[in-house]
Amino acid sequence: MLSVNYISTFLSNKQESIDNKYYNTINHFELNESFNKNDMNKMESNLSTENNKINDNNINIIKKYEPIYDSLKYFFDTDSNNFSIYKKLENNNELYTFMNSILTIGDEIFMLNNFQNKKNIMKTLIKKMDDDLLKEDLYFLYNYDKNRKFNKEKIMTVLKELYKFNVERETIHLFKQYLSDYLGINIFIIGLINNNIDYDNKEFYLTHKYGLNYNKYAQTFILITENNLYYPLIKNTNNNFHALNYEEIEKYLNKFITFYDIKIEEIIINKVENTEITENTEINNNIIKNNSNENELKKLKLDELRIKAIEKKISIQKISDKTSKMINKTKGELIEELLKI
Repeated sequence: MLSVNYISTFLSNKQESIDNKYYNTINHFELNESFNKNDMNKMESNLSTENNKINDNNINIIKKYEPIYDSLKYFFDTDSNNFSIYKKLENNNELYTFMNSILTIGDEIFMLNNFQNKKNIMKTLIKKMDDDLLKEDLYFLYNYDKNRKFNKEKIMTVLKELYKFNVERETIHLFKQYLSDYLGINIFIIGLINNNIDYDNKEFYLTHKYGLNYNKYAQTFILITENNLYYPLIKNTNNNFHALNYEEIEKYLNKFITFYDIKIEEIIINKVENTEITENTEINNNIIKNNSNENELKKLKLDELRIKAIEKKISIQKISDKTSKMINKTKGELIEELLKI
């Protein structure tokens, strides 16, 4: 789950700047499987007046779950009652509402943070993304060097401006794609006008973290946008994680492919045969038949090895001995673990 604890791994050692009592509260509810939206409403109502106001403009938080609009039945049909839209307007900054929606879908408990704490977490994540772009070779790993839209200087400038919550509508899409790649999630954004679908305002971002094609194991985050504000689509369950896994999104996928006019080569869906996952179609057939052969594995590129590892439920990250932070495993380490299967 993309939890607050997961996001907090991106935070610096000076995390004390974010009040620990909020993390204690969050950790308490993460361990409580019976925690539900009624509990959430009680908890939010008990937060102090100071926390329920915005430090910048003193506007009270608007907290509201709403049934999804009839127009969205296009995607979900009879399953519409399984979803809600969570509207929580603390600030009308486009970046803030976008990241707030992503982090709330990843862990609904995120909403218990006050405005400043949320903003601190967002800024630290943006700073980490900025640092890792070159330090971790993500600019090349995600093939941005082959995409003229992802000029290195441009994306770095975008990140630095967004760190200050300065939004340029012409370039914020670069950040959305990078966030999709960085967190390894697929993002679908549905635009609305007066609660009706805005067919001229639709965006999707397929993660490139595990390869250039659609990865079925990546979680799907669905956002609603209207008047440049973003709201998360929430599953009506007691689970605080609201992204859709492959089994959940599969039944709606054809609607999304049609709506977003996704090209078939962009979204390769692997079939399940005899409970074994077939390999990504880009991987050579000989490797499929001999997936434990070291010579064959060495022929794979690093991102192909990562796809293979994920399909075999092998973690592609480890804890650094030097920094105690999560880092990507090397090609040799991935091959070694794949050979043990």
